[in-house]
Amino acid sequence: MVLKWLLIPAMVAVGAMLAPHAIAQIDRRPHGWIWYTPTPQPSRPVKQTTSEPGTEAAAKLAGPSQWSTAWIREKLPRLRDLAIQDPSEKNVRAYLLLQHLAMDRAQRFAEVSMMVTQGDPTLDENTRFPLASAAAQAGVESAKQGLVSAIQVLAKTTGLYFFFSSTCEYCHADLPVLRTFELESGMKIVGVSLDGQPIDNQLFPNYLINSDQAQRLGVQYTPAFFLVHPPNLSDVVQIGQGYLSLQQLEQRIVEEAYYHGWLSPATYRETRIASPLYQAGVSPRDQHTLSSKDAALITSVVGSLPPRDHNGRTLGTPTSYSGLDGASPNADPQESHVPQMTE
Repeated sequence: MVLKWLLIPAMVAVGAMLAPHAIAQIDRRPHGWIWYTPTPQPSRPVKQTTSEPGTEAAAKLAGPSQWSTAWIREKLPRLRDLAIQDPSEKNVRAYLLLQHLAMDRAQRFAEVSMMVTQGDPTLDENTRFPLASAAAQAGVESAKQGLVSAIQVLAKTTGLYFFFSSTCEYCHADLPVLRTFELESGMKIVGVSLDGQPIDNQLFPNYLINSDQAQRLGVQYTPAFFLVHPPNLSDVVQIGQGYLSLQQLEQRIVEEAYYHGWLSPATYRETRIASPLYQAGVSPRDQHTLSSKDAALITSVVGSLPPRDHNGRTLGTPTSYSGLDGASPNADPQESHVPQMTE
């Protein structure tokens, strides 16, 4: 019994000595040849990535080339806004100098355009219609006569549907126009009443009453005019819905008839104040207004344009400054330069 009480303090003392070692073993991994503890590796510095040689160059080429037209178009309004917001001498002068350069280029373009136009009858509008007032009036009178002649030609093969309502004030207003048109052209006009009531017993004594013609043709307003080409009565072309003057009626009839192949190109040409761009005798559907030589020229110039990226920005080497007189950007901006025409 005495031995028991002597052993208790000894065991407590031994436990106190072993407790720190036991606690330290709780969070440690088991040791042995089957347990591998990786050796911690020293942290490596993050390597700074550098762009490839071509990447930085491509980024610089993404915008318009300096002094190019696109570059001026982009910078000029920004310089203007800056000069208005902060009108210092430097800001205002920079804007005015760039504006002066843009105006010089515009003047050069206008001068070259004038020379190219006057030297090419294909581009010179004076060949299509005289610019002088004395000859212009003669052209207008000739076109009016040609329009009447074309209508008379069409009257032999086509007719006109006139959809009306007896209560439509615009239908009544168009009756004098239709009388004049009938006398000048001789074209047969067929009146179709939407409400079953007459509108003019002298002009349309034998009018038709609408059954489903207006619905099939899509009549929404009166008066409504349709050009028909017998013997195929389903071959109908809308001329217009609503009031039409005599000139509008005749002009639309000729244009629609020509477009649908009911009027020859030669006859249609006589109705135009300005000669059409297409070649005489060729249908507008088959007409290519450019000659093979001109088309090749456009293709060649378009092929020489620098490529663009997916954002539409031009890719190419920056161009150096070139004024109309060949002045460098370091030249005295106050010096007056006269644009010179070069070959």
